[in-house]
Amino acid sequence: MEHTVKVDATHTGSAEHTPRTVHVSGTVHNRKRTSSRGSRRFNDIDRRVSKAVRRVTRAVDNGVDTYIEHRDKSAETRRDGPLVDFVENISYGMSKTVSEASPILHDIAEAWNTRRLRRQIRRAARSFTRIPFFG
Repeated sequence: MEHTVKVDATHTGSAEHTPRTVHVSGTVHNRKRTSSRGSRRFNDIDRRVSKAVRRVTRAVDNGVDTYIEHRDKSAETRRDGPLVDFVENISYGMSKTVSEASPILHDIAEAWNTRRLRRQIRRAARSFTRIPFFG
């Protein structure tokens, strides 16, 4: 097995720029696969679902923080502020949670969008090419 290596003049001390051939004994070892083809698919799904779960937990945490901030403002404003403004404060927290967690539907769809599933959908759609009453 041979590898062609270009030598730079700064490293050799000479002005020669011709490629040199270096002989390497042994064989090149390909990196061993860590999982089978079937389990790689599950690993991919696991990675994407975990991303979605992380997104939801982060959104819930931020929503709870928003609720606490509004509750504290209500407490400073009036005597029974947190109790009086409970529904409004909860709505602020829930709004924040929902807005930050909304991309989760895309994350889950991305996890299940596979070539195999698309092929199955196309095959099923072909069977419905002739719908009665529509030609």
